[in-house]
This record gives sequence, C-alpha cells and structure tokens, in this order.
Amino acid sequence: MKIAVVDKAPSKSRYEEFNFDYDLYHLTDERTGKKKRLLKADVKLDMTELDPYDLVILVGAEPSKHIAKITQITKYTGHLIDNKFVPMINPVMAKFKPEVEPVITDSLQRINDYISGNVSSKEGDYRGITCADEAKEYLRKVLRMTECKAVAVDTETTALYPKDGYVLGISVSHKAYQGVYISSDCIDTELEQLFQELFNTKLIVFHHAKFDRKFLEYHFDFEFKRWVCTMTMHYILNENEAHDLKFLCMKYTDMGDYERDLDQWKREFCRRNKIKLGDFTYDLIPFEILSEYACKDADGTLRLYHKFSSIVDRSVGFSKLYYNFLIPAVDFLKDIENIGVPFSKKKLKTIQKSITEEIIDLKKNIYKYDAIHEVEKKNNVVFNPNSTAHLGHLFFNELGLPVTKKTPTGAPSTDAGVLGFLAQKHEVADYVLKIRKLQKIKSTYIDKILLNLDSDLRLRTGFNLTITTSGRLSSSGKLNMQQLPRDDKRVKSCISMEEIDPNYVIWSQDLQTAEMYYAAVLSNDENLMDVFRKGGDFHSTIAHTVFNIPCAVEEVSTKYPQLRQAAKAVSFGILYGAGPGKVAATANISFEEAKDVIAQYFARFNKLRIWLNNTQTEIATNGFIYSVFNRKRRVPNVFSVSEEERGHAIRSALNFTVQSVASDVNLMAAIDINKFFKRGGARAEVFALVHDSILGVSHRDDIQLVQDKVKYFTQLDRGVSIPNYPIGVDFGYGESYAEAG
Repeated sequence: MKIAVVDKAPSKSRYEEFNFDYDLYHLTDERTGKKKRLLKADVKLDMTELDPYDLVILVGAEPSKHIAKITQITKYTGHLIDNKFVPMINPVMAKFKPEVEPVITDSLQRINDYISGNVSSKEGDYRGITCADEAKEYLRKVLRMTECKAVAVDTETTALYPKDGYVLGISVSHKAYQGVYISSDCIDTELEQLFQELFNTKLIVFHHAKFDRKFLEYHFDFEFKRWVCTMTMHYILNENEAHDLKFLCMKYTDMGDYERDLDQWKREFCRRNKIKLGDFTYDLIPFEILSEYACKDADGTLRLYHKFSSIVDRSVGFSKLYYNFLIPAVDFLKDIENIGVPFSKKKLKTIQKSITEEIIDLKKNIYKYDAIHEVEKKNNVVFNPNSTAHLGHLFFNELGLPVTKKTPTGAPSTDAGVLGFLAQKHEVADYVLKIRKLQKIKSTYIDKILLNLDSDLRLRTGFNLTITTSGRLSSSGKLNMQQLPRDDKRVKSCISMEEIDPNYVIWSQDLQTAEMYYAAVLSNDENLMDVFRKGGDFHSTIAHTVFNIPCAVEEVSTKYPQLRQAAKAVSFGILYGAGPGKVAATANISFEEAKDVIAQYFARFNKLRIWLNNTQTEIATNGFIYSVFNRKRRVPNVFSVSEEERGHAIRSALNFTVQSVASDVNLMAAIDINKFFKRGGARAEVFALVHDSILGVSHRDDIQLVQDKVKYFTQLDRGVSIPNYPIGVDFGYGESYAEAG
C-alpha cells in the first residue's frame, strides 16, 4: 500500500509513531508558526500529487480542512474518509495534553488496521417503507419475536421543536445491521396501534430520548412504558467526549461516517437552490435518499445500547445514577420544555421600543465628539459602535487611550472588559459600552423572544443534561435561560403570566450558599456546620467566627465590612483553588494580609482544609474523582507536563465534587416537585431551572402550598444534609420573574 502523510508545514517534529513507510508532504513549505491559519491562497501543495496514494494521513486541522473538507478533526481523527483520507491529531500533542493520548493511540491502531486490511464493514439490511401493510407486517413480526427484548427507535423531523414541525418518519431496528424507516404518510390508525403495542411490550432504545419522545408524544399521542437513552448512558461513561450519534457510531461501531454523503447532498442542494444551510429542512430530502440514513440511525442506536448498557449495568454506582436519577431527569426536562417559559408580549414590545429609543439617544450623544466625525472622515464610513475596527481607530488613534489588551491577531482589543476600563477614562467609551449592552439585550433577548413566542405566549427552549462536565444543566435553543441578564431586570420582568392567566403568579426558589453548605457536609467539619446551624448572614458569621470580631454578628457587615469581604473571598475561592493572590484581589487587601486570612480561616476550619487537601491528592493521583451521587469526573490533564494545565484540572475536579452535588440536589427536588404537581397536588408548574433556582407558576390561591412543598422536597435528606439543619432556601413570588427572584 502506498501511503502519504500531509501536515501543515515543515517542522522539527518527526512522526516516530508511524511504523510504516510513507512520503511526507506539506500544505506550505513556509514555516508558519503554531497560531497562523492557512488561507486557501497559502496552500502550495498540488493536490494531484496525492492521486497515486492508496492512503493519505492528514496530520492536524489544516490538512484535514483543506484536503478532506473536515472541520472537526477531534470527531474524525483516525477514521477513513472517502476511502482514502485519515484525519489525525498530531501525535506530538500527547506529550502536552494527556487527555488526547487514548485518542491518538486508537487512531494509530485504526491506521495500522487500514494498512493491514483488518478493517471490514458488513453491509446492513435497510429498507424504506411507504406502504402501511408492509409496515404492519414488519411490526407484527417484531412483536412476535420473544427473543427480541429491546428495539431502537429514531425520528426524522422537519424542525427542532414539535410545535414548529412534524415527523417525517420513524425508523426502527430490532437487531444489529438491520433497520426500517417508515414514512409518516402511511401511518393509519391500525399502524399507530401496532406502534403503541411495540412501545408497551419492548424496551425502547432512543439515542436522544427527550427529542424523539417529544415529537412522538405530541404528534401521535404515543406513550412509552420502558425506555432508555444512549446519549445519557455515554455521558455517564465519558463526560468529556461528544455525545452525538454520528460521532459515537464512528467510534464504537464499523459504520464509519455514514452520513457524510448525505451532508454533501444537503450542501449541494442548498448551493444549487440558493438556500442557506441553516434554513435547510429534512423534508427537502427525497425519501429514497433519506431512508437509508434514517435506518442506520436506529441500527447505530441499538448497537450503542448493547455496548454501553453492559458497562453501566455492571457498575452499581453507574446503574443507580442512570436509572434512579438521570432517566427521571430526562423525563422532567421533557416536561418543562413542553410547558414553556411564559412571557408578556405587551411588556416585550414596550421594552423593545424603549431600548430602541435609548440607543438612538446614546448615538446622538456620541456625535457630540469631534473624534467620531474624524473616524468617519478618514475611513469614509458611517461610524458603527459594533465595529472593532471603528472602535480601535476611535479609542487608540483619535482619542489616544491606552491599549490594555490585544486580540490573537495582535490588534488592540475592544471587548467588554476593555470597554469597561476605557469607560472610566473617557465618556465616549461609556456611551459605546451602554449602546453595546442595550443592543445585546434587544437582539439576543427581546427581539429573539418575540420572534419565537408560540401562540400561547410561551417560549419553548432547550434544557440540556449532557453538555457540561460538572453535571450542571445548560440551556440552548430559542433562549439560553442560564444567561439571562443579571444586572438588568428588563428581560426577567417580561417572564409573566399576566396575559396568559392573571390568576397565576411566577415563583422562584434559590438554594442558600449551596456549595459551602455541601462542602461542610462532605468535609464533616463541625465548626463549618456550626455556621449553618447558627443561621443568619453566612459571610458575617464566618468573619465573626474566624477573626473573633468583638461585636454582634448582625453588626459585622457595617462595622467590619473588609473582614466580611475577606471571609467571603476565601469561602468562595477555596473551592476553586484560589490562592492568596486571588483572595487579595477579590477582598482588596494585600498579599500578606490574604495569606494571614487564609491561615486563620483554615485554622478554624481544619477538617475542611484536610478534606480539600485529600481530595486534591486523590484527583492528582488517579486523574478522576467520584461525586457522592456516583458521577465520575475524569481529568487526565492532571498528568500533563504543563503545571498550568495540571492546576486547572485539579481545580476543576475539586469544584465538581461540590458543585455537582448542589446541582443534583436541586434537580432531584425539581423532579419530585414536578411529579407532585402532575398528580394534581397544586395548581402549579415548573418551567425552568436556572443555576441553583427552580422557577415555576402557581395559582395565587395555592402559592403558600407551593412554597411549602417546594421547600419540603428541596430539604429532603438525600444523604448530604447537616442533621436537623437542612439547606436554606429563599422563596419569592410576584407578577414577574423580576419580582419573584
């Protein structure tokens, strides 16, 4: 086999890991430096030189992009593309980033398998069905198979949300290398009944259960007795990897990148019909083209289930985490996504108008400065406060303000942090900062919410269980609920029931000082637990306890604010591995004072110090840590040659041990609360989780019952409580989220 290796540019590195003969090529013969990206014009390699080769290994992101048209090298590394190209992470990376070493080892094994001919892909039995009778025959056959316990199900849809589109078809696989794709056009009442019988009698395997179930329940009223989710399974097994179906099928099956041809078809269709790729929907794909890929989705899902479930089921901790917590969590998130976030359209439009007027006024004020006119004159442009080039010329050329930060390309930065600093130096920078903030609120939130509101004045967005490595929920889609502006209440004031049903109010419950509470429990530090037993302001009590302040705790914040701030800085900092420098900057004290404060803090809370040290040692030794709820946080970078990366990995895992507990307790409470409401316990609903807050709506007459029950479920002892002193909560309610929170 004739083999070529293509990298970005000449370097001192040698590919000693390649134990085979190859010819080496470079995209460019010029030494480029690590950070320079190659443009098409920079590529000097004549691609026809690669024609005689049977296998071309593309080392690094640039060759993968320019030759194989691959933009996600981590996803494709080690995999054969177009029966010729193998993208690969540069093997030298393993010396600096230990987390990629297994990926590189696996890639090298795959390459050797390609060379030796050990890789083979079995053809599957895939069938598209457009006839109702044929679909019924297939489902009846599967129902008769007593040996078939699990069936994979997947959907193809025209949108990401059930209210925005419909189901094109349902794919089913009952064994590996097999699948059918049944067009929705042929689903009649009898076929629906057969599907329901299948869902009643078999274990239904989804890859993205929340997504598929929402569509199937909304459009067909299907119910699911027993189901599992392979995406969530994989999240337990490796929280650091991507969890999308195509990536997992490439890595764990012999299916390869089976959707590459379909992706290319989509791009060509969009180019030919002048459609933006983002506007493409799957109903534009002919059935005969889509059906094979849909079948493979179900086949891949079933194969992943058999591989992952055997690992999860063998571990008592993993199986308990998966079946007792994460599966109910998927169900809960499906429910709150269906409920949606309630908004006042009237308020949204009023705020949209007022912000527009504010921006116009601020722009008028900017033009009072001659420097703005100079920028327009010299560049022959209309000044744009969103243009980094215009702002750079204004601030650093015309106004002569100091450059405090540069972009990766070497240009002066005008990001939010820089603008905040410059706003203290010149009024025009303050105006620009205000314009930017208002424009972001208007475009990112107000405009977007108005555009995506459903007819019932609710916005249905996404809540994600498998995105963060810490275990915290994230939000994405039509609105990121985790990133609502904190210092501007306008968006929160629009989350309201006043136009939907004025008999209902918005309520919110927050955990009090959650991470420190759970740190006290996990470390079994009696002195720290005593702080929570005493109640009152946590940081004042900490300061009073650590520094022996000669006044009542209630007076600390007014008489000794600096000591309270120092105690607060240490409390929040220690769980993130903050040292004296960080504490000094946060508390506005000297480095030596910060060292003394930390020493006094740990002298008082010695068991906390011991627990932190022991936990850090465990992380550094093993490269992973478990939470009390059996989550595993893997941080292979603790073995990096870089001291900075080792430190970051240890701090990340240390914080996980506490942060994930707070997040999980809050989610467990929300699951129980949701079940209580669904049983008719109160006229109320949960519609979102935001950080350590649970958000919902309640009938005015039930608000006291709701408050009591939400508090009860949150303070249930789940094995991480101070005896007789459950975690504190703050509950509020009002006409809007701004009032409730």
